[in-house]
This record gives sequence, C-alpha cells and structure tokens, in this order.
Amino acid sequence: MRAEHTQVVEGRSNLPRLPNYQIIRQLDEGGMGAVFLAQRKGSAELCVVKLIRDEYNDNATVAQRFLRESHVASEVQHPSVARVVDAGRFEDRMYLAMEYIAGCDFEALMHKLMGNPVRALRRMVPPALTLTIAQDVLRGLDHLHGLTDSEGKHLGIVHRDLTPRNVMLTFDGRAKIIDFGLARTDVSQWQTNPGMSIGTPRYMAPEQVLGERADGRADIYSLAVWLYEALSGSFFIPFLEDRLETMRMVVTHEPEPLSRLNPNLPAALTPVLQSAMAKLADDRPPSAEAFRQALLAAAPDYANTPPDQVGAFVAEHFSDRKQSCELEIERARHRFSDDEPPVEATNVAPAGLAAMDEPLQARPSVLSAEDLTLPT
Repeated sequence: MRAEHTQVVEGRSNLPRLPNYQIIRQLDEGGMGAVFLAQRKGSAELCVVKLIRDEYNDNATVAQRFLRESHVASEVQHPSVARVVDAGRFEDRMYLAMEYIAGCDFEALMHKLMGNPVRALRRMVPPALTLTIAQDVLRGLDHLHGLTDSEGKHLGIVHRDLTPRNVMLTFDGRAKIIDFGLARTDVSQWQTNPGMSIGTPRYMAPEQVLGERADGRADIYSLAVWLYEALSGSFFIPFLEDRLETMRMVVTHEPEPLSRLNPNLPAALTPVLQSAMAKLADDRPPSAEAFRQALLAAAPDYANTPPDQVGAFVAEHFSDRKQSCELEIERARHRFSDDEPPVEATNVAPAGLAAMDEPLQARPSVLSAEDLTLPT
C-alpha cells in the first residue's frame, strides 16, 4: 500500500490496538476504513494495515466486501501487484495488512508535473517512462485477470478502480497495483449485481457508469484513460463537481486523437489507445496482455526505460518523501530487537467468505440505459 499522505496521530492512546502489530501512525482514510503504518512484531519490515470502520463491523454486507478484498488480494503473487502479508479479525475488528511500498502513486507524479488538475497543464511525465510503467501494470493486470481457484476455475477478477492513484511507483523503479477495495470475482455472490456503479467516476468504463456487468476490459479502459492523459498532457474528462455530468461524459465524450495533442509520439499509438478507450467493451483489446503487446508494437523504443532510471526520476521529484520513507525503515530496524512474540488473531481464510453469504443488494446506478444510451 502507498506510503504517502502521512498524517501524524498524536499520542499512542489515539491509535488502534492489534496484538501482532505496533501501529505507528495513520496514513489515510477511505470509504472502508482507516489505513495505518505499522510494524508486525517479530519482523523488521513495515507494513500498511487497513482497519474497517467501527460502525461497519456488524454490517454483514460491508464485512463481506472487506473479506473479499482480503481473499482476492491474498490470491495474487506478482511483482506488479501489492502483496498481502496478513488478514484477520481481532476483538470483532477486521483488518488487512499489506506490504509497505516506499514511493508515490502515479497520480501524484502526474499532478506534480502537470500542475493543478483543474487548471492548464504545465509539464508531462516523459512518454518513455509512462509507457514503461504501463508495461509493468499490464503484466500485473493480466496476472490478476487470469487467476483461477484450486479447481482451475477462472475467478474473473476485476479491479474496478484502476486509477493512477492506485498504481504505486517505488523508489527502485517498480510499478505496483494497489487497493482491491472494489475487486470482484465471478464466483462471489455479490459480484455483478446490475444497477451497481462503483469506482472513481472519471476513470470508470461506460459499462460501470451504466451499472452493467463489467469484466477485465473495464480495467483496460481505466488504464487507457490515464495513459492517454499522461501521454497527451490533457485530461480526458474535466474535473467537474457534478458527479452525474462526469458520468454522462464518460459515456458520451470521445477522446481527441493522441497524434493531434502530442505529434511527437509515434502515430501508431493513436489507434491503439482509441481502441482501448472504446465505449463498447467488445471493441477493446480482449486482454491486458493483448493491450500490452499492441503498445509495445506501436512504440517499441518507448517502453524499455531501465528500472533504476524510473526510480531515479521518482526520487528526484519526491526527494522529501524518499528521505521520510528511509527514516521510517531505519526506525523499524531499531524497533525489531525490542519486539515481543506475536499473539494469534483469528485468521481470515477464504472459507470465511462462506459464512458471510448474504448478497449485496443492488443499488440504483446514477445513470441507467433508459437515461442515456451509448453512441452508435
């Protein structure tokens, strides 16, 4: 999980308690709960712990969603996907612990260079770096989409919120997909209820906006949108306060050709991105790997930036954060010798999902097919 936006919480009494962890400080707050920097007792490594909100712990629907995030993430073992180190329940509180990623998210890098997202853009992330990062993310995404269960059945995992904020860039030049809070699978009862539209509106695929069934091609669309933005220096959907209008634009707005916005890029990239941003899923690349190969064929000289150069670029623009991360890691090493033996908590195994089998109730989507049809 990300290692930024550090919010210092004064006083240990204000921090939650977990038997196996020393909770250090709060990092972020999300819809599911709070995120904390922590260190597991008996280990010198830092981790990030997500705790479900107190008021939701007795809510079977929310708890099921949290369990699904834990289970889905635990199935993924890939260098381009954040690693889950632990999940469980302690004193009726659900928690998920993931690896600590020292770096910044791609959105932070874009905004650092491009400027205020609601105003004119200034600079661009170097295209070679952007396309190299996209190669890593697509490898991880292809692995995620291709996961099967113990019987070989395709899980049909969809991230559903693959925004630039959910792609971390490490200081050693790796890209990692994070945050499976919206991830769903075909084998879970609550996966594809029509009428549900969840995700970050500007990066949602049209089928998500309309509350229709979404598969891995929705993730391809989301990635293509922020890839288009980074390569063109122009935001595809403007930052609007009106969520409904934003979602309408997702369904109706067509991207200006990339070659017109950035003529210095290989012209072959334009149709590749137009295909990945198609309004209909059937018109997009069939898989993340197919999209990755198409990008590589369109711009073979732009997708081979060595990891050390990617890491150096990130460190150059986030030097204060790098120093802060290094300090936290060093402090963790010093705390390691004073650790007590870990205390067992209730482990959340995949079987735990069976006990939480109440399906989510479908929510009306903001837009329906009757309100707005796809352009022909």
